[in-house]
Amino acid sequence: VCSSDLLICNPNIEEILVESRSTVPRLLSESFTFHQKLLQARLSLSQSLIHLSVDLWTSPNRRAYLAIIAHWVDQWERQRALLALSRLHRSRGGELQAAHILETLQTYGICSQLGYCTSDNAISNDIMPHDFYRHVIIFLIFKYHINKYDIEWNI
Repeated sequence: VCSSDLLICNPNIEEILVESRSTVPRLLSESFTFHQKLLQARLSLSQSLIHLSVDLWTSPNRRAYLAIIAHWVDQWERQRALLALSRLHRSRGGELQAAHILETLQTYGICSQLGYCTSDNAISNDIMPHDFYRHVIIFLIFKYHINKYDIEWNI
């Protein structure tokens, strides 16, 4: 169906028709950024620690994805949101998972609000928690010293 056919059916849609192939990816990116900032604001007001559930899965075409879901309490109601659905390109190992989780926590600014992190019993999850919590502890110590000595730093 081309745009002229759509306009014949409904002339009122002319202003919302997409005419460039770069428009849809741009609109998706802008929408994602907008909703990510809204979620960051919601998470910052959490009445509880923010807990994570993490799942690594492989699609039928053998692509690995890591889902990171946040769970928290807001206005005394349980909340949850998908923080990231990252494609793992090189490895499915625990170290790479830990790096993706930490990057996601930093993106949302919730490292200091972290509670529990739950995952399934995959072999890579034997390594992931150790690497993940080691990185989080180092990050929090680093941030503490920056704040303690009033060093300007954007983390």
